[in-house]
Amino acid sequence: MSDAADSDNLLAAERALHAAQLASDVPTLDRLIDDDVLYVGPDGSIATKHDDLEAIRSGRQVLTRLEERDLRARTIGSTGLTWSLLGIEGSVNGQPVAATVRYTRAWAHEKNAGWRVVAAHATVRFRDRSDQGRWSRRFPARSRRRAAAAGSEQVDA
Repeated sequence: MSDAADSDNLLAAERALHAAQLASDVPTLDRLIDDDVLYVGPDGSIATKHDDLEAIRSGRQVLTRLEERDLRARTIGSTGLTWSLLGIEGSVNGQPVAATVRYTRAWAHEKNAGWRVVAAHATVRFRDRSDQGRWSRRFPARSRRRAAAAGSEQVDA
């Protein structure tokens, strides 16, 4: 496959991820996200695949709008990188949230599984300061409990 075809397939995978997020489609997200993925949130906290899917499955995190404003991809062999700028609206823990989010995702391509997210990072530009607090309270208690259980000195930013 050519680099251009690889990049087109990676862009399609990123857009499929967006559509699954908007539809709260947990089975598709499960297929597109590697089991060992780590997601660094806008507040510096780390979430796992389990954390992310459980937030969607439970309804704690719901997207009602996702607008692609920019999307770029680069492939290097079986590794891919995507950079997206998205306008999003929805709710976190029942509170409305609206933001512009820049995502950087690392993807790995496996012959039988296709493209899967292996790492992600988000930077958020909030429309309103009250949104920042709601977003940053997504997983901090869980992260602190895990750090304490592991005997770590990790502190969520």
